[in-house]
Amino acid sequence: MRTAGLLFIIAVIGAPVSGADLTTSATIHPPYIYLGVNATCHVWRQFSLHIPPGSSRLGFPLAGGKVEADSLLLRVLAPASGVTITATESDPAIPDLHWWTLSATDETDVQLGLAYNTSGVTWRVDYTLTLDPESSLAELTGELLITNDGPEDFHNARLRLPTGPQLSLNLLQSEAQELELLHLAEMPYHIQYVFDPPRYGGGVVAIAVLPREGVTGANFTRLPGGHVRLYAARADAEPSLLGESELPYTPRRRPLEVNVGLVPEVEVTSRQLSSVQVNERKDARKKLVMYDLDEEFEVRVTNRRSVPTALQLYQHIRDTWEMLTSSHELEKLDATTIRFALGLQAGQSQTVVYKVRRKNLQP
Repeated sequence: MRTAGLLFIIAVIGAPVSGADLTTSATIHPPYIYLGVNATCHVWRQFSLHIPPGSSRLGFPLAGGKVEADSLLLRVLAPASGVTITATESDPAIPDLHWWTLSATDETDVQLGLAYNTSGVTWRVDYTLTLDPESSLAELTGELLITNDGPEDFHNARLRLPTGPQLSLNLLQSEAQELELLHLAEMPYHIQYVFDPPRYGGGVVAIAVLPREGVTGANFTRLPGGHVRLYAARADAEPSLLGESELPYTPRRRPLEVNVGLVPEVEVTSRQLSSVQVNERKDARKKLVMYDLDEEFEVRVTNRRSVPTALQLYQHIRDTWEMLTSSHELEKLDATTIRFALGLQAGQSQTVVYKVRRKNLQP
Protein backbone atom coordinates (compact mmCIF):
# COMPACT_ATOMS: atom_id res chain seq x y z
CA MET A 1 0.00 0.00 0.00
CA ARG A 2 1.38 3.43 -0.97
CA THR A 3 0.80 6.37 1.39
CA ALA A 4 1.59 10.01 0.79
CA GLY A 5 2.76 10.31 4.36
CA LEU A 6 2.76 8.03 7.36
CA LEU A 7 -0.58 8.21 9.16
CA PHE A 8 -0.72 9.26 12.77
CA ILE A 9 -3.57 7.62 14.72
CA ILE A 10 -5.25 9.72 17.40
CA ALA A 11 -7.63 8.37 20.02
CA VAL A 12 -9.08 9.64 23.27
CA ILE A 13 -8.35 7.30 26.17
CA GLY A 14 -11.39 5.13 26.79
CA ALA A 15 -12.39 5.06 23.10
CA PRO A 16 -12.00 1.80 21.17
CA VAL A 17 -8.50 1.13 19.80
CA SER A 18 -9.75 0.21 16.34
CA GLY A 19 -12.26 1.70 13.94
CA ALA A 20 -12.61 4.58 11.51
CA ASP A 21 -12.78 7.19 14.27
CA LEU A 22 -9.05 6.57 15.02
CA THR A 23 -7.76 7.53 11.57
CA THR A 24 -7.41 11.26 12.21
CA SER A 25 -4.35 12.59 10.38
CA ALA A 26 -1.92 15.05 11.87
CA THR A 27 -0.53 17.96 9.88
CA ILE A 28 2.84 16.55 8.83
CA HIS A 29 5.72 18.70 7.61
CA PRO A 30 8.24 17.50 4.99
CA PRO A 31 10.64 14.99 6.55
CA TYR A 32 14.40 15.14 6.99
CA ILE A 33 16.37 12.06 5.95
CA TYR A 34 19.87 11.65 7.38
CA LEU A 35 22.19 9.10 5.80
CA GLY A 36 24.44 7.83 8.57
CA VAL A 37 27.63 5.79 8.72
CA ASN A 38 27.42 2.10 7.71
CA ALA A 39 24.43 2.65 5.39
CA THR A 40 22.05 3.52 8.24
CA CYS A 41 19.12 5.88 7.65
CA HIS A 42 17.56 8.23 10.22
CA VAL A 43 14.31 10.15 9.72
CA TRP A 44 13.17 13.29 11.54
CA ARG A 45 9.55 14.44 11.27
CA GLN A 46 7.73 17.47 12.68
CA PHE A 47 3.96 17.64 12.90
CA SER A 48 1.18 19.54 14.63
CA LEU A 49 -1.82 18.15 16.47
CA HIS A 50 -4.98 19.57 17.95
CA ILE A 51 -5.68 17.54 21.09
CA PRO A 52 -8.54 17.64 23.60
CA PRO A 53 -8.11 18.04 27.37
CA GLY A 54 -7.25 14.90 29.26
CA SER A 55 -5.35 11.91 27.88
CA SER A 56 -4.98 11.05 24.20
CA ARG A 57 -3.09 8.28 22.46
CA LEU A 58 -0.84 8.93 19.50
CA GLY A 59 -0.04 5.93 17.31
CA PHE A 60 2.68 5.63 14.70
CA PRO A 61 2.89 2.73 12.19
CA LEU A 62 6.00 0.54 12.22
CA ALA A 63 5.65 -0.10 8.48
CA GLY A 64 5.79 -3.87 8.70
CA GLY A 65 9.00 -3.80 10.71
CA LYS A 66 10.79 -1.25 8.50
CA VAL A 67 10.65 1.31 11.34
CA GLU A 68 12.83 0.24 14.29
CA ALA A 69 10.55 0.49 17.32
CA ASP A 70 13.47 0.80 19.77
CA SER A 71 14.72 3.90 17.95
CA LEU A 72 11.47 5.91 18.15
CA LEU A 73 11.83 9.18 20.08
CA LEU A 74 8.92 11.63 20.43
CA ARG A 75 9.46 15.18 21.74
CA VAL A 76 7.28 18.22 22.41
CA LEU A 77 8.91 21.02 20.39
CA ALA A 78 7.20 24.40 20.69
CA PRO A 79 6.17 25.44 24.23
CA ALA A 80 2.75 23.95 24.92
CA SER A 81 1.40 24.74 28.34
CA GLY A 82 0.13 21.70 30.16
CA VAL A 83 1.09 19.12 27.47
CA THR A 84 3.27 16.19 28.51
CA ILE A 85 4.18 12.75 27.15
CA THR A 86 3.28 10.42 29.98
CA ALA A 87 3.80 6.94 28.52
CA THR A 88 5.13 5.01 25.54
CA GLU A 89 4.02 1.47 24.74
CA SER A 90 3.17 -1.19 22.19
CA ASP A 91 -0.29 -2.72 21.91
CA PRO A 92 -0.50 -6.49 21.28
CA ALA A 93 -3.91 -5.94 19.68
CA ILE A 94 -2.35 -3.71 17.00
CA PRO A 95 1.26 -4.94 16.73
CA ASP A 96 2.22 -2.69 13.80
CA LEU A 97 1.59 0.49 15.78
CA HIS A 98 3.65 2.17 18.50
CA TRP A 99 1.70 4.29 20.98
CA TRP A 100 2.36 7.31 23.17
CA THR A 101 0.02 8.84 25.75
CA LEU A 102 -0.25 12.64 25.69
CA SER A 103 -1.79 14.54 28.59
CA ALA A 104 -3.19 18.08 28.21
CA THR A 105 -4.84 20.29 30.81
CA ASP A 106 -6.82 22.17 28.10
CA GLU A 107 -7.75 21.76 24.46
CA THR A 108 -4.70 22.96 22.54
CA ASP A 109 -2.44 22.75 19.49
CA VAL A 110 0.93 21.09 20.01
CA GLN A 111 4.06 20.83 17.86
CA LEU A 112 5.82 17.45 18.06
CA GLY A 113 9.01 15.99 16.64
CA LEU A 114 9.61 12.31 15.96
CA ALA A 115 12.97 10.64 15.22
CA TYR A 116 13.47 7.03 14.16
CA ASN A 117 15.68 4.65 12.20
CA THR A 118 14.30 2.88 9.17
CA SER A 119 15.46 -0.04 7.07
CA GLY A 120 12.98 0.97 4.37
CA VAL A 121 15.47 3.43 2.88
CA THR A 122 18.83 1.97 1.87
CA TRP A 123 21.81 3.55 0.19
CA ARG A 124 25.32 2.91 -1.06
CA VAL A 125 28.12 4.89 -2.69
CA ASP A 126 30.04 3.82 -5.79
CA TYR A 127 33.33 5.58 -6.54
CA THR A 128 35.48 5.92 -9.63
CA LEU A 129 39.15 6.76 -9.06
CA THR A 130 41.40 7.58 -12.02
CA LEU A 131 45.14 7.77 -11.33
CA ASP A 132 47.57 9.56 -13.66
CA PRO A 133 51.10 8.28 -12.88
CA GLU A 134 52.67 10.88 -15.19
CA SER A 135 51.32 13.90 -13.29
CA SER A 136 50.67 12.19 -9.91
CA LEU A 137 47.16 13.66 -10.03
CA ALA A 138 43.90 11.78 -9.47
CA GLU A 139 40.23 12.31 -10.25
CA LEU A 140 37.62 10.98 -7.83
CA THR A 141 33.88 10.82 -8.47
CA GLY A 142 31.20 9.39 -6.19
CA GLU A 143 27.62 8.39 -7.04
CA LEU A 144 25.02 7.90 -4.31
CA LEU A 145 22.30 5.31 -4.98
CA ILE A 146 19.34 5.67 -2.61
CA THR A 147 16.41 3.22 -2.68
CA ASN A 148 13.02 3.38 -0.97
CA ASP A 149 11.77 -0.16 -0.22
CA GLY A 150 9.39 1.02 2.50
CA PRO A 151 5.62 1.57 2.37
CA GLU A 152 5.80 5.38 2.30
CA ASP A 153 6.36 8.11 -0.26
CA PHE A 154 8.75 10.85 0.88
CA HIS A 155 7.57 14.14 -0.64
CA ASN A 156 9.73 17.29 -0.52
CA ALA A 157 12.15 15.50 1.79
CA ARG A 158 15.34 17.23 2.90
CA LEU A 159 18.10 14.70 2.32
CA ARG A 160 21.31 15.18 4.33
CA LEU A 161 24.15 13.64 2.37
CA PRO A 162 26.95 11.77 4.17
CA THR A 163 29.39 14.47 2.99
CA GLY A 164 27.37 17.24 4.68
CA PRO A 165 25.30 19.16 2.08
CA GLN A 166 21.51 18.95 1.91
CA LEU A 167 19.19 18.71 -1.07
CA SER A 168 15.46 18.32 -1.69
CA LEU A 169 13.98 15.27 -3.38
CA ASN A 170 10.85 13.20 -3.81
CA LEU A 171 11.54 9.54 -3.10
CA LEU A 172 8.56 7.36 -3.91
CA GLN A 173 7.90 3.80 -2.81
CA SER A 174 9.94 1.21 -4.79
CA GLU A 175 11.95 4.01 -6.38
CA ALA A 176 15.75 4.30 -6.65
CA GLN A 177 17.61 7.51 -7.44
CA GLU A 178 21.24 8.10 -8.34
CA LEU A 179 22.78 11.39 -7.19
CA GLU A 180 26.24 12.85 -7.66
CA LEU A 181 27.94 12.84 -4.27
CA LEU A 182 31.22 14.47 -5.26
CA HIS A 183 33.58 15.18 -8.15
CA LEU A 184 37.14 16.07 -7.26
CA ALA A 185 39.68 16.71 -10.00
CA GLU A 186 43.45 17.16 -9.94
CA MET A 187 43.94 15.69 -6.49
CA PRO A 188 47.63 15.11 -5.76
CA TYR A 189 48.38 11.55 -4.73
CA HIS A 190 51.28 9.28 -3.96
CA ILE A 191 51.68 5.52 -3.71
CA GLN A 192 52.61 4.02 -0.35
CA TYR A 193 53.75 0.39 -0.04
CA VAL A 194 52.41 -1.33 3.06
CA PHE A 195 52.73 -4.74 4.70
CA ASP A 196 49.97 -5.16 7.30
CA PRO A 197 48.31 -8.61 7.12
CA PRO A 198 45.39 -7.89 9.51
CA ARG A 199 44.29 -5.00 7.28
CA TYR A 200 45.33 -6.04 3.78
CA GLY A 201 46.05 -9.77 3.83
CA GLY A 202 49.36 -11.59 3.62
CA GLY A 203 51.26 -9.57 1.02
CA VAL A 204 52.61 -6.11 0.29
CA VAL A 205 49.98 -3.78 -1.18
CA ALA A 206 50.15 -0.43 -2.95
CA ILE A 207 47.98 2.23 -1.30
CA ALA A 208 46.99 5.38 -3.19
CA VAL A 209 47.06 8.19 -0.61
CA LEU A 210 45.12 11.35 -1.51
CA PRO A 211 45.59 14.27 0.91
CA ARG A 212 42.68 16.72 1.00
CA GLU A 213 44.53 19.92 1.90
CA GLY A 214 44.32 22.52 -0.84
CA VAL A 215 41.83 20.55 -2.98
CA THR A 216 38.67 22.56 -3.68
CA GLY A 217 35.64 20.84 -2.17
CA ALA A 218 37.64 18.06 -0.55
CA ASN A 219 37.35 19.06 3.12
CA PHE A 220 33.81 17.76 3.53
CA THR A 221 32.71 16.55 6.93
CA ARG A 222 33.26 12.87 6.21
CA LEU A 223 33.38 10.45 3.32
CA PRO A 224 31.32 7.24 3.49
CA GLY A 225 32.89 3.96 2.57
CA GLY A 226 32.04 2.41 -0.78
CA HIS A 227 33.08 0.33 -3.75
CA VAL A 228 35.79 1.78 -6.01
CA ARG A 229 36.56 1.14 -9.67
CA LEU A 230 40.20 1.99 -10.35
CA TYR A 231 41.48 3.32 -13.66
CA ALA A 232 44.88 4.40 -15.00
CA ALA A 233 44.87 7.53 -17.15
CA ARG A 234 46.44 7.30 -20.61
CA ALA A 235 47.36 10.34 -22.70
CA ASP A 236 46.40 8.84 -26.07
CA ALA A 237 43.45 6.64 -25.13
CA GLU A 238 40.61 6.02 -22.74
CA PRO A 239 41.61 5.18 -19.14
CA SER A 240 42.34 1.49 -18.60
CA LEU A 241 40.69 -0.49 -15.81
CA LEU A 242 43.15 -1.48 -13.06
CA GLY A 243 40.69 -3.34 -10.87
CA GLU A 244 38.22 -2.84 -8.07
CA SER A 245 38.71 -2.00 -4.40
CA GLU A 246 36.99 -0.51 -1.36
CA LEU A 247 37.28 2.97 0.10
CA PRO A 248 36.92 2.86 3.89
CA TYR A 249 34.91 5.43 5.83
CA THR A 250 37.15 8.49 6.17
CA PRO A 251 36.67 11.21 8.83
CA ARG A 252 36.98 14.89 8.06
CA ARG A 253 40.38 16.13 6.83
CA ARG A 254 41.92 12.65 6.93
CA PRO A 255 43.62 11.62 3.67
CA LEU A 256 41.79 9.15 1.47
CA GLU A 257 43.46 5.75 1.19
CA VAL A 258 42.57 3.22 -1.51
CA ASN A 259 44.13 -0.22 -1.86
CA VAL A 260 45.36 -0.39 -5.47
CA GLY A 261 46.40 -4.05 -5.24
CA LEU A 262 49.11 -6.55 -4.36
CA VAL A 263 52.76 -5.91 -5.20
CA PRO A 264 54.26 -9.41 -5.62
CA GLU A 265 57.68 -7.98 -6.52
CA VAL A 266 58.16 -6.98 -2.86
CA GLU A 267 58.38 -10.14 -0.75
CA VAL A 268 58.06 -10.38 3.03
CA THR A 269 58.81 -13.55 4.98
CA SER A 270 58.85 -13.85 8.74
CA ARG A 271 59.65 -16.45 11.36
CA GLN A 272 59.99 -16.74 15.11
CA LEU A 273 63.58 -17.31 16.20
CA SER A 274 63.02 -18.07 19.88
CA SER A 275 60.50 -18.15 22.72
CA VAL A 276 61.76 -18.27 26.31
CA GLN A 277 59.67 -18.23 29.48
CA VAL A 278 61.16 -15.87 32.15
CA ASN A 279 60.22 -14.25 35.46
CA GLU A 280 58.09 -17.16 36.57
CA ARG A 281 55.79 -16.55 39.56
CA LYS A 282 54.49 -19.46 41.60
CA ASP A 283 52.00 -19.83 44.42
CA ALA A 284 52.60 -21.41 47.86
CA ARG A 285 52.23 -24.87 46.31
CA LYS A 286 54.89 -24.03 43.71
CA LYS A 287 52.31 -24.02 40.95
CA LEU A 288 53.08 -21.63 38.11
CA VAL A 289 50.55 -18.77 38.11
CA MET A 290 52.20 -16.08 35.98
CA TYR A 291 55.24 -15.53 33.78
CA ASP A 292 56.79 -13.31 31.09
CA LEU A 293 57.67 -14.52 27.60
CA ASP A 294 60.71 -13.31 25.61
CA GLU A 295 60.08 -13.78 21.88
CA GLU A 296 62.45 -12.97 19.03
CA PHE A 297 61.24 -12.50 15.44
CA GLU A 298 62.94 -12.13 12.08
CA VAL A 299 61.29 -10.41 9.11
CA ARG A 300 63.08 -10.48 5.76
CA VAL A 301 62.04 -8.04 3.02
CA THR A 302 63.23 -8.31 -0.62
CA ASN A 303 62.60 -5.66 -3.26
CA ARG A 304 62.55 -7.30 -6.70
CA ARG A 305 61.29 -4.15 -8.38
CA SER A 306 63.58 -2.22 -10.74
CA VAL A 307 63.17 0.98 -8.71
CA PRO A 308 63.77 1.92 -5.04
CA THR A 309 60.81 1.20 -2.76
CA ALA A 310 59.83 2.61 0.63
CA LEU A 311 57.91 0.08 2.70
CA GLN A 312 55.77 0.58 5.79
CA LEU A 313 56.18 -2.69 7.72
CA TYR A 314 53.59 -3.22 10.47
CA GLN A 315 53.88 -5.76 13.26
CA HIS A 316 51.27 -6.58 15.90
CA ILE A 317 52.08 -7.70 19.45
CA ARG A 318 49.53 -9.08 21.87
CA ASP A 319 49.23 -8.41 25.61
CA THR A 320 51.27 -5.98 27.69
CA TRP A 321 54.78 -5.89 26.26
CA GLU A 322 58.20 -4.27 26.32
CA MET A 323 60.60 -4.03 23.37
CA LEU A 324 63.97 -5.45 24.38
CA THR A 325 66.07 -5.11 21.21
CA SER A 326 65.52 -4.13 17.58
CA SER A 327 67.82 -4.05 14.57
CA HIS A 328 65.91 -1.11 13.05
CA GLU A 329 64.31 2.02 14.39
CA LEU A 330 60.59 1.56 15.02
CA GLU A 331 57.52 3.61 15.91
CA LYS A 332 54.94 2.46 18.45
CA LEU A 333 51.54 3.41 17.07
CA ASP A 334 49.28 2.00 19.77
CA ALA A 335 49.20 -0.64 22.49
CA THR A 336 49.52 -3.52 20.01
CA THR A 337 51.08 -2.06 16.84
CA ILE A 338 54.60 -1.09 15.78
CA ARG A 339 55.82 0.15 12.41
CA PHE A 340 59.20 -0.02 10.66
CA ALA A 341 59.89 2.42 7.80
CA LEU A 342 62.25 0.65 5.39
CA GLY A 343 63.94 2.07 2.32
CA LEU A 344 65.03 -0.60 -0.15
CA GLN A 345 67.05 -0.11 -3.29
CA ALA A 346 66.20 -2.08 -6.42
CA GLY A 347 67.08 -5.73 -5.83
CA GLN A 348 67.99 -5.13 -2.18
CA SER A 349 67.00 -7.24 0.84
CA GLN A 350 66.82 -6.18 4.47
CA THR A 351 66.31 -8.27 7.59
CA VAL A 352 64.54 -6.86 10.63
CA VAL A 353 65.13 -8.67 13.92
CA TYR A 354 63.43 -7.66 17.15
CA LYS A 355 62.93 -9.17 20.59
CA VAL A 356 59.89 -8.41 22.71
CA ARG A 357 58.88 -9.36 26.25
CA ARG A 358 55.20 -10.13 26.72
CA LYS A 359 54.35 -9.63 30.37
CA ASN A 360 52.11 -11.16 33.03
CA LEU A 361 50.92 -14.17 31.08
CA GLN A 362 49.02 -16.99 32.69
CA PRO A 363 49.38 -20.71 31.97
